[in-house]
Amino acid sequence: MIKAVIFDMDGTILDTITDITTASNNALEAMGLPHHFTRDEVKLCFGSGIHDDIAKIIALARGCQGQDLIDLCETIPASRYAVTEEEIQKCRAIFSDL
Repeated sequence: MIKAVIFDMDGTILDTITDITTASNNALEAMGLPHHFTRDEVKLCFGSGIHDDIAKIIALARGCQGQDLIDLCETIPASRYAVTEEEIQKCRAIFSDL
């Protein structure tokens, strides 16, 4: 007997990267950071859990790109791009409210 069915809606059934890009750019703008990033750039930042995802969008605004952006928070510390815990929490709150 099947008791539950789980769907990974984001990116699998629903294409939400446009909304995530808009929310990311708006949060960065509210923090006074560069904020004109494309879907493809923002897409590299998401999929690691919200804390690390937010750290990555801040790092993106500070010039982190390519493989460094993908590896950020795993093998590269966010502090390399001057990302602080306080900024992550502030940006996360703004992002979540959008």
